Amino acid sequence: MFGKNKQLEEMNEKLGQMNSVLKANEEVVDKLRIKIEEFDKQFNLSREYYKYGIQEFSGHLEKIKAARESFESELKDVKNLKRAIEVNLLNEIKSSLNEKFSEALHRLNTYIGNYQELDAKSAAIKQQLSSLESEIKKFQNISSSIKEKDFALENFAKQLLSLDQEKLALMRKIDTLERLVSQQRRATSR
Repeated sequence: MFGKNKQLEEMNEKLGQMNSVLKANEEVVDKLRIKIEEFDKQFNLSREYYKYGIQEFSGHLEKIKAARESFESELKDVKNLKRAIEVNLLNEIKSSLNEKFSEALHRLNTYIGNYQELDAKSAAIKQQLSSLESEIKKFQNISSSIKEKDFALENFAKQLLSLDQEKLALMRKIDTLERLVSQQRRATSR
């Protein structure tokens, strides 16, 4: 019997050990269950934060898309405005240049007309002076052969001298006119 008692005691002892191991395991399982519940709560909370973050991100993304579309629209408007300004500016510059060239061409034509008129007049005056000079020379030749005492011829010679002086004055005026014409040419060529 002692053998059985001993066996029973050993069995009781082993059962006690098993109970204590089982209690320890139950405690570990309880701790694990608590940790799993905490992890589950944390996971659910993280999932809620994630959902909220996704919703907020989607909202921000929509706002960014709207801002981008608005910016692209404004950029198109700015580009169109730039093109319109460039076209208007080019048209204004062309118009201004055409107007200035027309004015300059008109002035140049006026100067050319004036010059041609002066040139024609000076050529006519030169021709008259040349013929007058030849007439004066003829009269001088004739007067040298006539006696000095001939009063009528002497008066005529005086007239010729005065005409000669008039001719010289006219030649000076022609020179002055030619200088003025050349000054006008230089002024218009600048």
